[in-house]
Amino acid sequence: MMTTTDDVMRVGVGCLACYNEGRLVGEWVDAGEAGDCVPCQRPDHEEWWCFDVDGLPTGGECSPDEAQRLAESMAACAEGTGAPLAAVRAYLDNFHGDVYALDNFEEAWCGEWASEREYAEDMAEGCGYLSTPSEHAHHWAGQAVPNPLLSYIDWDAWTRDVFTGDYWSERNPEGGVFVFRSV
Repeated sequence: MMTTTDDVMRVGVGCLACYNEGRLVGEWVDAGEAGDCVPCQRPDHEEWWCFDVDGLPTGGECSPDEAQRLAESMAACAEGTGAPLAAVRAYLDNFHGDVYALDNFEEAWCGEWASEREYAEDMAEGCGYLSTPSEHAHHWAGQAVPNPLLSYIDWDAWTRDVFTGDYWSERNPEGGVFVFRSV
């Protein structure tokens, strides 16, 4: 399987009877239209198969109908959550292309980040771990000073802990990572 960095989802649909006769007869089509593809015009050849995929996490070959359902489900998930299609693809890769995993995508999706560490730092701040209560805030020349304990935090250890159980990431082909919550 070849994964693309854009929103292309294509399949190489071929005729099974021709393949079994030692001939490759088929064509590359948009995966969202794979179920309608007729790669061979011989009336006694009626079975089609996707021998290759581009941009679909199927884990291998599949039927044209399966490819079309997967492509349609991935596109709907990306559109419904606002996540890039590449993130949906990366998520499904972790589940070997099991389309039912998409039922949990919205709950699992934590966004695109420059790194796991950036996500872990943002999480610590969002949880209030880094804040200094306003009545105890340190001020210097009228300016609030960041929490003095920040320089003592081992961010590598914190990041490792965050991504050891409850969160995981996949590489974003365009740079950075996609972060997911384990659900």
